[in-house]
Amino acid sequence: MRKFNIGFAILLIILVANILYSGPIVSGKITTTNNTPVSQAKVSFVNISDTNQRFSSLSDTLGNYNITIMSIENNNEEATSFHLYQNYPNPFSEQTTITYQIKQQAPVVISIYNILGQRVKTFRQEFAGHNIGQVQWDGRDGLGRKVANGIYFYSVSVGDKRQVKKMLFIDNIITGVTTAEVFRNNTNYQDSINIYTVYIENTDSTKPKIEPLKIENVVVQGDTVLNFQVEEAPKWEFLGLENETIISIATHPNDERIIYAGSSYDFSAGHMGKLFKSTNSGKTWDTLIIGQPLFNFRDIVIDPIHPETMYTIPLPVLKSTNGGKTWFDISNGIRIDWETRASSIAIDPRNTNILYVGTGGFYGGRFYKSTNGGENWIDISRDSLRDGVISLAIDPNNSNVLYAGTAWRGILWKTTNAGETWFRTGLGETSQMINDILVHPIDTRIVLAGISEIGVWKTEDGGNTWIPYNEGILDSLKSAMKLIMRNKSSEIFLVNASPNNSGIYIKYNDNEPWLKIGIDGLKEYYYSDIKLSITEDILYFGSKGLYYLKLK
Repeated sequence: MRKFNIGFAILLIILVANILYSGPIVSGKITTTNNTPVSQAKVSFVNISDTNQRFSSLSDTLGNYNITIMSIENNNEEATSFHLYQNYPNPFSEQTTITYQIKQQAPVVISIYNILGQRVKTFRQEFAGHNIGQVQWDGRDGLGRKVANGIYFYSVSVGDKRQVKKMLFIDNIITGVTTAEVFRNNTNYQDSINIYTVYIENTDSTKPKIEPLKIENVVVQGDTVLNFQVEEAPKWEFLGLENETIISIATHPNDERIIYAGSSYDFSAGHMGKLFKSTNSGKTWDTLIIGQPLFNFRDIVIDPIHPETMYTIPLPVLKSTNGGKTWFDISNGIRIDWETRASSIAIDPRNTNILYVGTGGFYGGRFYKSTNGGENWIDISRDSLRDGVISLAIDPNNSNVLYAGTAWRGILWKTTNAGETWFRTGLGETSQMINDILVHPIDTRIVLAGISEIGVWKTEDGGNTWIPYNEGILDSLKSAMKLIMRNKSSEIFLVNASPNNSGIYIKYNDNEPWLKIGIDGLKEYYYSDIKLSITEDILYFGSKGLYYLKLK
């Protein structure tokens, strides 16, 4: 047998920039809890140590799926100042060697972690660069105690750079065979020890629709069969208004049976926008207003303290003080014409006499404030908010803090003194419409912005810095239209409009991707709205008609 030249192997690894090789094949079946096969479900394996390594497939008509895990090794010398090799032997029972190569003279920290992320042991080395460094680990923690069998992570840190790999510790023997023998008999074993998070989610063609499922810490050790059971999803139900394009929804703050819905006009069809009310959870609807030409009932706001008082903005600003029975125009002081219309409205939740209205049109718009329930308005737009304010959000814990999103330049503005002065957030000029703004109800430093053709962006520092927040929405061209948070569970719902992935999405928590929970056969998501009932147990969605979904 030819002797293996480890020096040549290391040289080869260093010279090759990227290695892509076929790993294990994972197959199995997706069924519901009553053993019904689930077809066209998306099954994804995401490597927990490198979330860019995502492997997906669709289940067939019998619920079967098949995924080949492709391993990617990036050894580009220009991309990193050091290289971390796979420990040997792996798996091991007595001792393993961790090898790295460093390219500069610097101290090196080698840390061992368990599957919970707890540090088990740390090694420190002062090292002269351009050489191979090694440490041996005997499976004991910093106090000399033998660790439990299982997966462990080892990281090597040099300055602000770090690399991480996995290893398997098994004390003594495996079914009568030493770990060294297992390693020799299966040369791919060390590469096949990977831990994944598995996501099973709906596509537009999934039948039956399912509750998206996340399974953590799935270990893949070579070719394997993994079957999964999922729960059937609650079904979207149609609430009527089938001849209307519903673009705004409001739910009563005290009575779950009361729902309001506003529709848009259709100029070519001669169809007027309307405002509707239901007092029996959508079983029947009363028409409150039939609009004039160009009237789009684009928003409805209910006074949370005095819910008989409410506002809507079909083109002017209208107010009702008797639950929608009668309405009167309160646009005096707001510049409104057939080209410039009211496009956004917000009410201060602590002092409901304070209202804000943004206007917009082809030549931009302005921003107004009222401190007496709409009797008088003050223009507070200055020069900063004159390109059409189409989205508004008030900090629920501090009413002096507001966010305003514009249409033409796509700027997200912020004020900390109730509109006296404004400044740009760090989102900058996006050149796309800021369609919606969501402020976290508890940690108000967290804000989400829904942007046309860009998707969702997130800040955790009150708007100074932003990151994209679109994992799970695969279209490069995506338009986040509406956002809403379920306060009691921190679940976020999103209406997304894009060429291939329009739909309603849910994000269960911050570390998970968006999962689609959309409506079968529905194509229109651009002109729409989404709201929760006061109990947050029902999700309403307006598009071509009105729909609802009972939430768990």
